[in-house]
Amino acid sequence: MRRLVRLALPTVSVLALAMIGAAPAQAIETGSHDQGHSLVFNHQAHPYGQSMATWTERWWQWTMGVQFAHNPGLDPTGADCAVAQPGGHVWYLGSTFNAASATRSCSVPEGRAILVNLSGTLNDYPCPFPGFEPAPGQTLEDFLAAGARRAADGIDELTLTIDGVEVSGLFEYRTATHLFTFTGDPTMHAIDPCVAGTAQLAVADGYLIVVKPLPRGVHSLVTTAHDIAGNALTISYTITVT
Repeated sequence: MRRLVRLALPTVSVLALAMIGAAPAQAIETGSHDQGHSLVFNHQAHPYGQSMATWTERWWQWTMGVQFAHNPGLDPTGADCAVAQPGGHVWYLGSTFNAASATRSCSVPEGRAILVNLSGTLNDYPCPFPGFEPAPGQTLEDFLAAGARRAADGIDELTLTIDGVEVSGLFEYRTATHLFTFTGDPTMHAIDPCVAGTAQLAVADGYLIVVKPLPRGVHSLVTTAHDIAGNALTISYTITVT
């Protein structure tokens, strides 16, 4: 069985920590602080005219398109936080592909919302794994979506705190995309052996948040994730809005 590109939980040689094929665990969240909702866009919102599914696609296109050596998802300190940032209203934060924790510092321009992928899975095609093909009569989208869904089902705890305020209801933010296209940097083959360096098809499933623009100054953003296999992750960002 091929390994899916999975972020936000540690693993040896990339991902698929959600124990594919296991029954979904009960969604558990720690704490409940409704005031945190004012800091993020609602899960049904269309921030800056785009759906959460579109933002999910764009986040994956960005993170897989950055070379391995300077990929924000592999950066232990935040030094690569600004690498390949797109223009516009939204700043993309890197998650992590290869560590149980990360502590990073990042400067974000004033007026930019912040896109945070708490935990997510990318299932991409084609891939040089024997038998990695849709079943007869199954569409490619259904095939990829099923694998991504099984992986995302394994997340059983998520938290997000912004300046010490916890955002509740995070499991409402789960988003699955339709089939979309991305082009991975060839060096990201080290993370995903399916990356070919050319346009490929994929489906993503996971938990994505868009934090509303923060005021000038220094802010704390901390995320945690846990899955049914017992894997846990904490990412701490010190964000300076300039």
